[in-house]
Amino acid sequence: MFGSARTDPSGGPSAIQIRGGRVRLSVLAAGRAPDGMRYLMGPGLTSGSEPPRCLTPGPLELRVRNLGTPASADLFLAALWALRTFGGVGARTRRGFGTLAVDHVPGLAVQNFDPTWLGRDSAADLSSVLGCVAATIGDIGVTAGTGHGKAPGDIPRYPCFAAGRYRCSADDEDQLRGTAGDWRASLDNAGTWFWGFRHGASRRIPGSQPPSGTHSQTYNDVVQPFLSNMPGHRAQKGPLTAAALGLPIPYTDHQGPRGPDGKPAQRKAIVNVEVDGQPARRASPLWLRVRHDGAAWRLRSLAFRTEWLPPAPRTRLTISAGPRSAPVDRPPDQQIEAELNRWFDA
Repeated sequence: MFGSARTDPSGGPSAIQIRGGRVRLSVLAAGRAPDGMRYLMGPGLTSGSEPPRCLTPGPLELRVRNLGTPASADLFLAALWALRTFGGVGARTRRGFGTLAVDHVPGLAVQNFDPTWLGRDSAADLSSVLGCVAATIGDIGVTAGTGHGKAPGDIPRYPCFAAGRYRCSADDEDQLRGTAGDWRASLDNAGTWFWGFRHGASRRIPGSQPPSGTHSQTYNDVVQPFLSNMPGHRAQKGPLTAAALGLPIPYTDHQGPRGPDGKPAQRKAIVNVEVDGQPARRASPLWLRVRHDGAAWRLRSLAFRTEWLPPAPRTRLTISAGPRSAPVDRPPDQQIEAELNRWFDA
């Protein structure tokens, strides 16, 4: 529908054409950002010598033309709705960043899609949009495969809105700090919640926050024992719970040998994943979108239950610090699911 390499039986250009005007780029002053906001950005965006570039907040005019049928417009607008409703603009490290709004619905002829869905920005419309997509792909003769993209136990290999395989927060559930024009405070609030969650706290319990200086469970049970033990020693003391939110995971502490200045040296470690002997990634199945709601900001959360990683022996987890490395036990799927559910539950 949106274009693919042409082969003898299929493929070809996209039926949807999009054209945009000039865009203005700015830089995000990561070094001066609040701690919670920096945590959302992650070390990949905050530790470089150059500040990350971003689009200047404001309108971006796009022109859209449909060279196909109304079914093409239905699927394009459903994809645009999902992008606007749940985020996903930019790198996967940008949790909550890249919020998109749709001020004017493209004037395309449709068959099943209701253009008012785009104007509401409501996750409650998800079931209606899914119904539209199901009807549309049926109209164009696409049928669901029996085993394509599925893992054992009927768990999809990729994020999708299969029944019982996703969880979404209610739109009125999590209000953030910040006024209409103060998006930095709302991102800082969301990042603080996320940091607290990874350290065992719950944003739903008033006053729930880790004590000062508290490390995460995965650091205490996996990372610190590895850094502190002699090479070759089996050191893991607990599960790799943090892996539920993506891999690889970098860690840094200041508990190394003391230098001439009396200060402990910095130590670094990283938890990596290999699939079929090659370095791999596991993007977080948890999506966070900071959205504008009238005069306030709210956090919309979405989690997919998919195949976390291919089963052993294809998958190998390791922790390394320089040339030294050690294997890490794979957390069971039930633990991955429980950690994701913990984000939504009190």
